[in-house]
Amino acid sequence: MKRRLRAVRFQTEPLPCYAAAVGYNPTMQRVFASVLIVSWALWLGGIGTLFLAATTLFAAFPDDRQIAGTAASAIFRGFDRYQLLLAAVLLLATFGSYVYRRTRLRTFLFCLFAFATLNAVVSAAVITPRIETLRQTGVTATPQFRRLHGSSMLVYVTQAAALLLAGLMLPSVFREPLPEATHGPDR
Repeated sequence: MKRRLRAVRFQTEPLPCYAAAVGYNPTMQRVFASVLIVSWALWLGGIGTLFLAATTLFAAFPDDRQIAGTAASAIFRGFDRYQLLLAAVLLLATFGSYVYRRTRLRTFLFCLFAFATLNAVVSAAVITPRIETLRQTGVTATPQFRRLHGSSMLVYVTQAAALLLAGLMLPSVFREPLPEATHGPDR
């Protein structure tokens, strides 16, 4: 009983002009879009959760600010690592999406995410360690601590605003029409 193997030919449509140059296909674009949207939502939702958790801790322990400060400090340190990871994933997904379809809108989206990432780096590398040092030495009632706390709030609110603006742009970014496919020099 011999089986004959048939040759199967796959006929594919040529990829859009940008995608053809780098070897991406529409499925890859959907992967980039999905990763981008999920990481954006996790980051923005994380900032909202951070605000809620910090205020709730100090409301729950109004008489013992040291316990609330210790718990909030651990939350902020963990969130700094979390947001840096999400920022890296988000920038890579946005860049991959841009390589597939180069538009000004995607460039602006990347710039917004880069701005939010820069804020995350400043928070994680500069502000949070200084606040932690002051908290550990017990000097939380000083003008320096209040100034750093205000700077931290400004950084997080700025991040949230940049991420919110980027999120409002996401539907437009992924609704853009694809460029016409090029079939060769005869077009």
